[in-house]
Amino acid sequence: MLEGNVEGQPGTKDVRFRHMGFLLYCGLGLAASGTLLTEPAFAEDEFIGLGVLEGQRHSEALAISADGSVIVGRSGKYAFRWTARDGMTDIGELGSHSMMKVRNMATAVNSDGSVIVGESGHQAFRWTARDGMVGLGFLSETAPGIEFANHSRATGVSGDGSIIVGTSNGLAFRWTAGEGMTRLDLSPAHDSSMATAISADGRVIVGAADFFIAGHSGFSVTQAFRWSATQGTTRLGTLPHSTTSTATAVNHDGSVIAGYSGDEAFRWTRRTGMVGLGVLPGTTQSISIPAAISADGSVIVGHAFDEYDSRDELAFRWTERTGMQLVSDWLAENGIDIGDWQLERATGISADGTVIVGSGLNLARKRREAWLARAGGLIGVEEFTSTLAGISAVGTAVMGAMDTLLHGLHGRPVTRRRGAPGWCAWASGDIGRNTHGQDDGGFGLGEFGLCHRDAETY
Repeated sequence: MLEGNVEGQPGTKDVRFRHMGFLLYCGLGLAASGTLLTEPAFAEDEFIGLGVLEGQRHSEALAISADGSVIVGRSGKYAFRWTARDGMTDIGELGSHSMMKVRNMATAVNSDGSVIVGESGHQAFRWTARDGMVGLGFLSETAPGIEFANHSRATGVSGDGSIIVGTSNGLAFRWTAGEGMTRLDLSPAHDSSMATAISADGRVIVGAADFFIAGHSGFSVTQAFRWSATQGTTRLGTLPHSTTSTATAVNHDGSVIAGYSGDEAFRWTRRTGMVGLGVLPGTTQSISIPAAISADGSVIVGHAFDEYDSRDELAFRWTERTGMQLVSDWLAENGIDIGDWQLERATGISADGTVIVGSGLNLARKRREAWLARAGGLIGVEEFTSTLAGISAVGTAVMGAMDTLLHGLHGRPVTRRRGAPGWCAWASGDIGRNTHGQDDGGFGLGEFGLCHRDAETY
């Protein structure tokens, strides 16, 4: 009988009989990997409201983990974490602020939902289940014209949770446990800046900065940037008829960036440069702001509103095939009824682009509420191939573990030695660890065996 799962749990036992004697084998194996067997790959299409924290009147989802299992945001003045099992839970705050109204919000979450970042009490934080909410501090520098110092907000986190980006005192920052919070060097010369997102692999940071205009001393213009340690700062430019731009989202490896220039959302790659995403169907002049992008950069979500009536916000979804469309229309195409809801903002998307979260008006309950929408779970050839490869790898690992359990860690060394009839025993073990790339896991296996010889062996 074989028992076990990925994260360490029951041991395994195998009882075998050989000739007239018996063999008792006991083993214990533990394994962990950042990419091995997370949430189920497929789920039914659905639309659900996420509710509110107890005592609060509204909620807003701001991000979702790459695997689609964890949603974060704010409900009233509290930051929340939501899962299908636990529902919406308060993740705490930095210190006690009961005497004044402060902002607590969870703005980003890493790939598996184990690390959450945001702002609490005017300070950026990093949250884990083990440590709770921990403040990240502030930059010692302050951008020109910023009167309120000692303010920071985290807005992005790498897939493994080790790198955090955001803005402090009007300047973009990058944080790691080893270096703490450091100002992001966006040379050539710039004024104030903000970092809005980081790629899952941790190599690319995007945002906007006030870059000085060459030949015009003292004048600057706000433009989107792409930054990496190896390539430095790349200014992304603007769309035609606009002088400003801001990058708001970046895909898994930093090759595709979304943002807005002037009033129009854009998608940027090195090959195409900055390309506008157009306007919502049925409108001639709308303002569109992207908030999130899928891992491969093919799906972008955000919100748009009429230039002359910003009260009527509409959540949108964009792909190259469909162009910009309402999230509600996308759901209707997939046969999903959203009931008495008005979807105002789409703020997060899963890595595969099939799960979107945001906020809107729950007209039945007469409140603004976070929502989750899941549709279109079909995958393309490239994704199918990678899925097969993953299944193959897992299958190989499982078969290897079963072979170890059935035949022993080191082939039952004592039973292979000559000896007289009677009892024999052996014990052995192996340990290992993998820290390659984003994988961070260990493996341990111990073995103890008993045997009985019915006759002398030769």
